[in-house]
Amino acid sequence: MSLKDKITIDAHLWNEFRKGNNLSFEEIYQANVKSLFQYGLKLTSDRELVKDCIHELFVELYNHRKTLGVTDKIKPYLITCFKRKLIKLIQSNQKNISLNPEDLPFLVDYSLETQMDLEETDHFKKKFLSDALNNLSSRQKEAVYLRFIEGLSYNEISEVLKLNYQSARNLIHRAIERMREIITNSNINLCK
Repeated sequence: MSLKDKITIDAHLWNEFRKGNNLSFEEIYQANVKSLFQYGLKLTSDRELVKDCIHELFVELYNHRKTLGVTDKIKPYLITCFKRKLIKLIQSNQKNISLNPEDLPFLVDYSLETQMDLEETDHFKKKFLSDALNNLSSRQKEAVYLRFIEGLSYNEISEVLKLNYQSARNLIHRAIERMREIITNSNINLCK
């Protein structure tokens, strides 16, 4: 499916949901709930809080569907709303703490076998790649996750992270360069 087709489908699905089509709402939920849950676990280890946040997000969307704006990219829209809501919930659970979204740790515990299609890579190399990811800043980890795991475009990443387009590209480029530097300095050939 081309990007143009995906955008057209997303726009149609979203508009149908806004008009009150419950099947469209269910399709949006089913297509995004797992992704939102995995993303939430990168921001907090509290599984119940993440589940509650997803539930609240979809209840709010459903209740306010007639007043929601138009979008042709559902996933980044949901991720942005979800992240904002989750940060508020984390703050309300940790009284007297003000969280800047940029200071929020991004927890990387990638199961590289399933998420990065490295089934034939031995355990040592998987651990090494995971360690290289863990040497990135939280912001870099999040950008890499959004780009390579969630498949968001640079424009979509810039929306989620509240950056301009070039800053999003630079952030991911610096993350890749950092990982390349770590891999090069280790003298491990990950291509074997």
